Amino acid sequence: MLTTMNRFVQRCRQDQEAGGMLIGHHPLASDDIILDRLTTPQPADRRRRYRFERDQVAHQVLLNAEWKKSDQKRTYVGEWHTHPEDSPSPSSLDLDSWLKAVSCTPYHGPGLLFIIVGRRKTRVWFGCIGRTEFTMILELPTGGSDGSTERNRKRTDTSHSQG
Repeated sequence: MLTTMNRFVQRCRQDQEAGGMLIGHHPLASDDIILDRLTTPQPADRRRRYRFERDQVAHQVLLNAEWKKSDQKRTYVGEWHTHPEDSPSPSSLDLDSWLKAVSCTPYHGPGLLFIIVGRRKTRVWFGCIGRTEFTMILELPTGGSDGSTERNRKRTDTSHSQG
């Protein structure tokens, strides 16, 4: 999943924000969230350098398909998107969107996850109903400790396979 998100890291000036839904499930008798799928940018998403607006219908269709394929186990567990900064932090628009998600979006489990993929770091926040603050629960190097991305690895793999 990190590999998929890393494909959209905004390394160049022309790269636009990308994002989607986080899909997973909740083990019985547990407050754990198992994140095992995500949606990627869809053609009708609105993508700009400093803004990403998900096409609700297209991503919901993908979520519904995962729900059906999993015998109604996989569900919405949060959101992810990129930022054109090394160490991402949520903007005021992000925080408003996250607050709306935890208070207005039906979800199962203890709360929702929110991931922002930056150029050097990927950060994960947790939020739940009744709280207006989001807790950063994880920070990872983006694309590996050397800052490489899947896009860069693919270029290398392609050049070796053609030679």
